Amino acid sequence: MEHSQKRRDFLKTLGVGAAASTLAFKAPCVFAKNKVTLRVMGTHVTLQEELKQRAMRELGINIEFLPMGSAAVLQKAAADPSSFDLYEQWSDSVNILWHADAIQTIEVDRLVCWDEINPLTKTGKIVPDAKLGAGYSPNKLLYVQPDGSLGATQTRE
Repeated sequence: MEHSQKRRDFLKTLGVGAAASTLAFKAPCVFAKNKVTLRVMGTHVTLQEELKQRAMRELGINIEFLPMGSAAVLQKAAADPSSFDLYEQWSDSVNILWHADAIQTIEVDRLVCWDEINPLTKTGKIVPDAKLGAGYSPNKLLYVQPDGSLGATQTRE
């Protein structure tokens, strides 16, 4: 495996842990010879400097935000997956990135705080008896199905 792929795999693993830990406001221990830099691509709306500074302080890593407009973010991520380690964007872009082979699965069992994530993301409902809305939502694309497509049926990826 080439060096850049090893780095990307390491950063993806680190990013998953960092994201889950940040959600729960718990910082993980990171053991690395050099301080890791996590490249986060997303929109200007969500990539806020205050969040970056807090995450860097609590996680002990460098974070580089790559903010762009929605269309530019999607185009850059699909055309050059090596340009980012974490991608933050609307859920309707997931199918495009999945088919462009620009993103990969994450084993749910590796997400320490998975059970603490609000059900709206996982089921499309904030409470069990809520009515499902129309349109894209994360729960419709959250899991890799046996045929390799993305769907709502829970798997461990």
